[in-house]
Amino acid sequence: MLTKRSLFIFLAIFIAVGLVGVGLRAIVIQARLSHTELPAEEAHAALQAIAPLADRELPDQPVLASVVNPGDSPAAEVENEADLVVQPAVQAPDPAMPPFLLTGEDSQAVGYEEPVVHPVFPDSAGDLPPYAAPENGPEMDLLGGSPAFRGGAIGTVSGFARASGSASMGDLPLDLQRLAGLSSGFTVDLAYNLVLGMANPGDVISITNGVGGNFFGIAIADKTGFFWTPVWWTDGSGQQYDLVGSDDIHVFVQGIEQTTLTPIDATGELDVLNDQVVGQVPGLDAGTLVTVTLGRWYQYPTEQMPRVITAVDGSGNFTAAFTNNLGPHNFAQVVYPLGASHGIDYLYPANVFNLDSFYYIFGFTGVGEEVVATVYITSPTDVRWTGSGQGSWPHGAFGISDPEGMIFEPGDTIVITDSAGITASLSVGQLTASIDVDTDEVTGLSKPNAIMRVWTENPRLGTYTEVSTTADGDGNYTTDFSGQDLKNYYPVYPAYADVEGDEMLLSAAAGSIRVIPDDNTVTGSGDAPGVAYTITLQHSGSFYTQTGVTEPGLNATGKVTFPISPTANIDIQPGDVVTLETSTWSGAMTVADISAFFDTEADRITGTVDQSGWVEARVEQWNSGAYVTGGYVGISSTVVSSEFTLLPDDFDLRGGGGANLSFYDADGFATQVYFDAPQVYVWPLWGVGGVLQTPGDPVTMTLYEADGTPVYTATHNEEATPRLFWTSEIRGDMLQPGRWVTATTASGWTAGVQLPELSLTADPDDDLVWGQAPPGLVHVQAGNWNLFVPSDGNFNADTGWFGYDLSWGDWNNIGWQDPNGHLVNQTHFIPGFAVSYNVENGDNSFWGWNDFEGSPITVTIDDPYIGQTILPSFYPGNCDWCSQTDFWLPLDPGTLGPDVAVTVDFGNGYVDTVNIVDINGTPDVENDTFSGTAPAGTLNAWVQNRHGDRFEIYDIVVGDDTNLTVDFGGNGWDITYGDTFGFIYRVPGGNEVEAVIPLPYADVGMWKWNTGGQAYPG
Repeated sequence: MLTKRSLFIFLAIFIAVGLVGVGLRAIVIQARLSHTELPAEEAHAALQAIAPLADRELPDQPVLASVVNPGDSPAAEVENEADLVVQPAVQAPDPAMPPFLLTGEDSQAVGYEEPVVHPVFPDSAGDLPPYAAPENGPEMDLLGGSPAFRGGAIGTVSGFARASGSASMGDLPLDLQRLAGLSSGFTVDLAYNLVLGMANPGDVISITNGVGGNFFGIAIADKTGFFWTPVWWTDGSGQQYDLVGSDDIHVFVQGIEQTTLTPIDATGELDVLNDQVVGQVPGLDAGTLVTVTLGRWYQYPTEQMPRVITAVDGSGNFTAAFTNNLGPHNFAQVVYPLGASHGIDYLYPANVFNLDSFYYIFGFTGVGEEVVATVYITSPTDVRWTGSGQGSWPHGAFGISDPEGMIFEPGDTIVITDSAGITASLSVGQLTASIDVDTDEVTGLSKPNAIMRVWTENPRLGTYTEVSTTADGDGNYTTDFSGQDLKNYYPVYPAYADVEGDEMLLSAAAGSIRVIPDDNTVTGSGDAPGVAYTITLQHSGSFYTQTGVTEPGLNATGKVTFPISPTANIDIQPGDVVTLETSTWSGAMTVADISAFFDTEADRITGTVDQSGWVEARVEQWNSGAYVTGGYVGISSTVVSSEFTLLPDDFDLRGGGGANLSFYDADGFATQVYFDAPQVYVWPLWGVGGVLQTPGDPVTMTLYEADGTPVYTATHNEEATPRLFWTSEIRGDMLQPGRWVTATTASGWTAGVQLPELSLTADPDDDLVWGQAPPGLVHVQAGNWNLFVPSDGNFNADTGWFGYDLSWGDWNNIGWQDPNGHLVNQTHFIPGFAVSYNVENGDNSFWGWNDFEGSPITVTIDDPYIGQTILPSFYPGNCDWCSQTDFWLPLDPGTLGPDVAVTVDFGNGYVDTVNIVDINGTPDVENDTFSGTAPAGTLNAWVQNRHGDRFEIYDIVVGDDTNLTVDFGGNGWDITYGDTFGFIYRVPGGNEVEAVIPLPYADVGMWKWNTGGQAYPG
């Protein structure tokens, strides 16, 4: 079955193989397409029929607009603030024609059966924090948002406490505005370098620091009035501006200045020994109230996190005393008034850390600062392990663990040292937890007479409950959560501190089961860490079993699949039965049958479940992981008579988003599915498609001129993909700016989007992506990196500054959404090439991809012994299997080899040189290994036998000693004579060198024949 995710995966594959004839139509969707010419009168009537649904038109079409800004570059100066007024770039259709800004659902509760899961965690917890182990499913989104964002300037810090206000972006929950009563005005966040607030739906909000200023931001308020924008340099550098106190931030709404915000840097510390936050916000009047809310780890505070409101004195000093037991995992968000608006800054603990689940060391330091951890069996001589980590955006949080999963033992001593030489230490002690969800109690063993802090939470809904107790003289403790009603999928965190405030912490969980049919996996938790478990799947009358050992964090099983072939897993279906057993606990559940229906006009999701229980959902926007704020909201609903209703509070439910939905049965075991909201998306290189509101609904896609004149029509009616629709008949030059694309189904659902002016270019040498897009936020993707960038008509992003090395061969994309969430993409390819040489016989060739169709390619070969050779120019598509953007070129034997330089000019200013590296070695048939030399770095390898069987190994690390050793036998390959080995090295910049090394074999034959007749004595 084809899902939205698999469609995108195919498109990525399709990029690699090129636009091959009928490939898109035959492979992408196998759709039955037809072309009809719709008469103008009929088109006009059809468009008038959907006019009543056009109730979300924005004044003057601001999102289909560009900013009047002198010059062609984002760095051009703005001579007058009025220049920031948005002007329509694409005229709206005649008023008699509807603007197509539609969602237009028919309110019939129809489910669908093509959900798409968006997993947060990998298959194994690996070196993730224990509290982020995957057994409780992707809803445990504790690591913050997209890793695209990082800090700009790195502040000077003392000890492990991070300098205030020196970080950059992350992931805020939607309720940030409500968190401290921020219901009016605007808010500036100094750590995340953003401005957010409320305005009228559709308003264009822009920020600057005055005429000719050096930063800007721009956003469009959604249907609820909410907006956010990161702050960007105006110099064309593509980097995020690092806001500091004293910056003047002018806020414009619809081109009219509303206010000037001048934030204040907060200073101070979160004091874990005295359970208080002591700080200063200088310049505030005596008696001004500040709101201090606790966060933990990488997360932002939720509405139910501990909070203190306190007043400052005449110098801006304040003390927020908490009744909660603060720890090294906490940080403090400080919200203070700026007239009718607000500022936000953050304070952190200093010189303390915790050990989580006996393997993960966590604390706060300066962003980018290194922290070294040493674990001693006997201090200071007998070292068990050492490792290091760095303070990450936005709070300087660091996490250190052994990649091999080493567990530290009671009696060990952990010493961490920051870059300034300041140390902190912790003696590893005993700590266990047993969770009884029937009695709502947590019991365990800790340090004798220790003061215990135990808390639990629902990460999806943001609930938080903390209880303190004291262990007895033997270390036994009992914590009563009778007011909380513990669920087996709630994580529980017991902890105790030493006299310096360093802590032993445990990420614990009760036994639980979660089934994710979308990716055919089962996850769960046992009742203790390090115990053997068995998971059994009963499917179509057969039983399948997998075994393992629970992980130290949250007693997790990790994600478990049930393979039926090397490339396929069992397709888990509603009605399947799953059991999870340990030696002391067992549970069983039946996979639920769940449907969901999106009413984006009413901001409502309704659905059905075939069992009794309740539903919890993370409802999110498209690419919510790259949002800074407002990307998602958590909600719940009880299933009544097999039906449920989800009403996201103050959230713009629109196309492109979806709901990561978990249904819990009476035992708290979950079936988790992902449902996409209905949407139209346009990808000019490939076609037009989307997500249907009603599964299997026949759909007609129509391309119109801006005035409503029909241009082209295609239909899709494919039962194999009931939730998705697609056509490749409307693509390429047909999709011109100003034209409309609509989708209309047989049941009456209609949606459409007008195409804006979009352009995209990328420079791999400077790690820069830039282009044009309407004012607002545009989603930029470069390789496997992505984020939202403000566009004032022009946008730019320095991927290297954000930590991603833009490479030759990368494909880049921008995505622009209209107010209803319908999506238009623009894609740009950076060409790439690889050179291949055979170490033994001198055969060589090179090939390229993502080349410019119709642009000649010139290759220059510089051999230090022979000299320079310039090959005749040729065009992409020069071989039988090449697409029009690929090439392959065999060369004379011996042309390529170590120390030879190959320069390829792809045209359009894209030129790169690869210096061929030396990779060599010898296979060992007896031990099934390969030993040799290669440049330091990471290689991929392949091996192929004489019969065509092939095996690949990825990410082989070669150290500075250049020794290359590969254990093919340990990976299941039996080396035989006649095997051929290939090693692929990615040179700096992204292009590749392949060395081919054959293992010769003797081609020996034996023949026997008889000659008729009889032997005679001679």
